[in-house]
Amino acid sequence: MSGPRAGAQVGRLVEELGHFHGYRTLWLDRRGYLCHSEPDDEWEAHGYTYVATVMRPGSDELTSVLGAFFDRRREADEVRAGVVPLLAMA
Repeated sequence: MSGPRAGAQVGRLVEELGHFHGYRTLWLDRRGYLCHSEPDDEWEAHGYTYVATVMRPGSDELTSVLGAFFDRRREADEVRAGVVPLLAMA
């Protein structure tokens, strides 16, 4: 996730999450849209992918959390596709 679309989503999420005083869970839908819910809500059965659980993150923190999530996701996709040998991941 990069570019103007990522920046817009980070800005939107920082603003939205700033209104909550407890933890919120971030989810990624099939279209690549990031949303949030109560930590007890389970959205995987609806096709969402768990991203992280955060509490009122700032822009830098949220960017770091999302960057780590998308890096792990890209690496897993490369392993599944056979681009990266499994031993390179150890």
